Amino acid sequence: MLGTHSSWRLLAALLPGLALLLGALTVPAEAATGPTLALTGPATAKRGSTVSLRATLTSASGAPLEGQPVRLETADGTTVATADTVADGTVVLRATLAATTAFHAVRDAVGDGSGDGAAATSSEVTVRAFDARTTLGLTGPASGYVDTFRTLTTTLTRQDTSAGVADEQVRLERRVDGVWRLAQSATTTADGTATYSVKVLPGDNTFRTVYPGRSDRPDGTDNLLGARSAEVTLSALKRATTLSLTGPGRIVDETSVLLRLTWKAGNGTAVPGRVVVLRRLVGGDWARYDSVALGSDGAASLRVRPRVDSRWRAVGSEGRWWKADTSEVHVLDNVPPGSPVVYPAAAPRPAIRIAPNARATGAGANPTVGRLPDAMWRTMVGRTWHSGCPVGRSQLRVVRVNYWGYDGYRYRGEIVLRDSVADRGATMFASMYRQRLPIFRMFRVDRFGWSSTLHGGNDYRSMRAGNTSGFNCRGVTGNPSVTSPHSYGRSIDLNTWENPYRSQQGLVPNSWWQYHSHPRIAWRSRSHPVVRTMAAHGFRWTYGLGDTQHFDG
Repeated sequence: MLGTHSSWRLLAALLPGLALLLGALTVPAEAATGPTLALTGPATAKRGSTVSLRATLTSASGAPLEGQPVRLETADGTTVATADTVADGTVVLRATLAATTAFHAVRDAVGDGSGDGAAATSSEVTVRAFDARTTLGLTGPASGYVDTFRTLTTTLTRQDTSAGVADEQVRLERRVDGVWRLAQSATTTADGTATYSVKVLPGDNTFRTVYPGRSDRPDGTDNLLGARSAEVTLSALKRATTLSLTGPGRIVDETSVLLRLTWKAGNGTAVPGRVVVLRRLVGGDWARYDSVALGSDGAASLRVRPRVDSRWRAVGSEGRWWKADTSEVHVLDNVPPGSPVVYPAAAPRPAIRIAPNARATGAGANPTVGRLPDAMWRTMVGRTWHSGCPVGRSQLRVVRVNYWGYDGYRYRGEIVLRDSVADRGATMFASMYRQRLPIFRMFRVDRFGWSSTLHGGNDYRSMRAGNTSGFNCRGVTGNPSVTSPHSYGRSIDLNTWENPYRSQQGLVPNSWWQYHSHPRIAWRSRSHPVVRTMAAHGFRWTYGLGDTQHFDG
C-alpha cells in the first residue's frame, strides 16, 4: 500500500489526463436542425370574401428562405392555396372564406429532408366568418342622484341593413377602480334594444356594453361580428338639503326651552347622522355648543338654558348622498322673570356704571349669614376696616342674599353687618325679595376703594354707583370728623342713587331724586313698602328726608 505522500503525487499526475477525458465526453446542447414556418392572418372576415394570410419561412439560423413552395391547408388537410416565398422568406396565401375556418401552412421536405430541407408546418390560425358587422350604442341620462336608480339603453344593429338585432345577449360593464367588471346582462328585444337599471354611486359611474358576436349556428342564422359601445358616464349628484333650527323667540331667565332641529332633502327624504349646534352669546363669538344625533325622521330636539340673549344655528356636513347645509340664525332673547323698574323719563341714571352682581343661586331669596372668609377680610383691611375701628372681624358677618334687580333679573348680593343685626338683615332682604322690591347693586364697599377724606371705604363712589351697603368704618359723608353709624355695622344704605343724603355740603349723590319718589325704589314717607318692610324687621328710617337711604338696626 502506498504511503500518504506517494498517493498525493500519483493523483496529481493523473488529474490533467482525467480532465481531458471528461472534456471529450461532454455532449453539446442540441441546436435547431430544421426550418421554422409561421402563419398570420385576420381574426375575422366577411363570409364569401377572400382572406389573405402571410406565411414566413426561416432557416434554423433565422435566415429567410427564398423560393420555397408553401401551401395553405384547412384543418382537414384540403389545400386551398400554394405559392413560393420571396426574398424575405414570406409568401401571401389567399383563400375564399365560406365559413369559420382553421388554416395552417405547410412546406414539404426538400432534397434528403435534412437541415433546412426538412418539412415544416405552422400553427393554426382561425379566421371567423361573419355575415354582418354590428354597431352597439349606449344611451342614458347625464346624471343621477346618489343611491337612486337610472335606466341605460343599449341598441344592437346590423351595419349592412341598420336593422335592430333581436334575442342577443349584451353585457353591461361598469368600470370599478379602473377595471371593467360585469354588472348585468340583458337580451335585446325585437328592435334590438335592451335596458339596464343601474344604481348611481358616489363614484365609479362609467358604463359600456359589450356584444360578443354570433358564431356559426345549426339553424343557419347569420354570423354577426361583436361590438362594443362607447363609454357613458353618469355624474353623481348630491341632493340639496334644508337644515332648520326653530324654537321660541324668548326664554324667561333661569328656565329652559326646546329647540327643534329638522334636516330634509329637497325630495322630503330625512337626512341621517348628526348636526353641530353653534351658539353665540351676546357680546361673544360663535362657539360649538353640542352635537345632536337626528332620528330616522331627520329631526331632534335640544333643550337649552341660556342666561343671556343668544343666537343659535345648526351646521350639517356633506354626506354620501346629501349636500351640506347651515340653518338660519335663530334669535333667542332672554327676558327677566320679574318686572323691570320703569324709570321716569327725566330721571338721571347712576353716575358710575358697574356691572351687576352675579346671577342668583338657589330658589327664592336663599339668604345666608356667615363669618368673614380670609380672602374677604384681606380686601376689607385698609379700606372699610382699619386700626381703631369700634368693631372687629369677629363681630362682623357677611349676609348673602338673592335680590330682584332693576332689570327684572335675579342677582345675588352681599353686605357686611354687625352680628347682632345680621340675621334680621337677612330676613329683611328676604322679605323684600318676596315682595319683589328691587335693589340696584349690592357690593361690599371695599370694592370702591379707600377714601382719604372719609378715612374709610369710598362712600361717595358707592352712592354714585347706586350701591346698597352696610359696614364701613369711616367718617360721616360731608362731616368726616364725626364717626359714621356704619362704623358699627348696624346701618344699611339702600338704593343710594335714588334716595339722596343731605350733607353739610348739599345733596349727594344727586339732587333730582330728592324731590321725586317711586313706588318701588324711592321713598319719601314712612308709608312706602320699603320703609315699612325695614321697620317690620327692626330697621328704622332714622333721618327721614334728611338721609332717605339710611336705616339703622
